[in-house]
Amino acid sequence: MHQILESNVYVVMWDSSGVDAIVNANELDAQDVFNNLNGTTSNDLAEAIGLMCLKANRSEKHYEIYSVKTELDVSKEDLFEMFETDFVNITNLIRANGKKIYG
Repeated sequence: MHQILESNVYVVMWDSSGVDAIVNANELDAQDVFNNLNGTTSNDLAEAIGLMCLKANRSEKHYEIYSVKTELDVSKEDLFEMFETDFVNITNLIRANGKKIYG
């Protein structure tokens, strides 16, 4: 049975100077399923979020980390472009519609 994805889920990390990282959780979850089928237990998404939180904890910057759902046609590159062209609105939109992980 195949699951049909209806949205992308991104984990986004930023501070006041701009976006630091964007991870497509859908891609990592697919890799986790493949790893589990092959007998490995790596959870790349948990590791990615853990590394982001570790960086945020050790930094003097005020990082925010959120997960956010988007339409399937919104790419990682699109999100980077949104952060470059309209930083305030994209961060407010993510805060209003995403799930806070850190910050």
